[in-house]
Amino acid sequence: MGKRRPINSYRIFVSFPTPDATPGGGVGPHFDHYDVFLLQGYGIRRWEIAKTSDLAVRPNQSLKLLQRFKAQQSWDLEAGDMLYLPPLWAHHGVALTECFTYSIGFRAPTHQEWVNAMLDYLRDELQVTGAYTDPDLTRPSHPAKLPEPLIQQVHRITQKIQWGKKEVVDMVGRYLSEPKATVYFDGATQSLSLQKFTRRWSEQSLRLDRRTQLLFYQSRCFINGEVLSLSGNDLALLIQLADDKRLRPQPKNKQPKALTGITCLA
Repeated sequence: MGKRRPINSYRIFVSFPTPDATPGGGVGPHFDHYDVFLLQGYGIRRWEIAKTSDLAVRPNQSLKLLQRFKAQQSWDLEAGDMLYLPPLWAHHGVALTECFTYSIGFRAPTHQEWVNAMLDYLRDELQVTGAYTDPDLTRPSHPAKLPEPLIQQVHRITQKIQWGKKEVVDMVGRYLSEPKATVYFDGATQSLSLQKFTRRWSEQSLRLDRRTQLLFYQSRCFINGEVLSLSGNDLALLIQLADDKRLRPQPKNKQPKALTGITCLA
């Protein structure tokens, strides 16, 4: 059995019923680049699937449908049945009765997305001083040609950009905890003072909002795209909250003196 990946490392999405749910309906043979669970809501749908390296798609189509498809297996899913498909498995679903199917995707970031995220992080975080100068510039024979000294100077400037494991950790933590565009948070009706917070926490559990992504790596905690560096009880409590999504009530005399890491979530 392979290693399990934390659910936070995926982008989860669900496709709801579409007009192809009438008998004989279907979108056509296709494939996805991510793990998919096909959950039958009601009715019956036949899924023909195949593991193939021939992933050529039909030209000039709005949907990326396969040019050639030969089923290797066939499954009739009834209400409550679920079929798992690894990435790049071809599949073709046809409704046998009026029905709908939930398509639950677990999409891991591509290498290109990681690179883009790193470049975005460097753009926002790195600061390079200085400005371009060309005191020895001479009149060119071709005014439109890029001067060689310009290319060499820009090359030297870009070579100053460096990063290490710390920057990678921060980028990954911010990227995976950043709320998606469809996630919204309601503003607090009133802010909690530290005194009110400690009193409330002594009486009831502290629960993490289901929309909040809380991750950690060593002493770095990542909350909805923000990063905190913590230690001691604050760090231990935030790790417990990240893992369990809740903290039991804590008597005031057992609450840490520094509550910055916790109250930021209140």
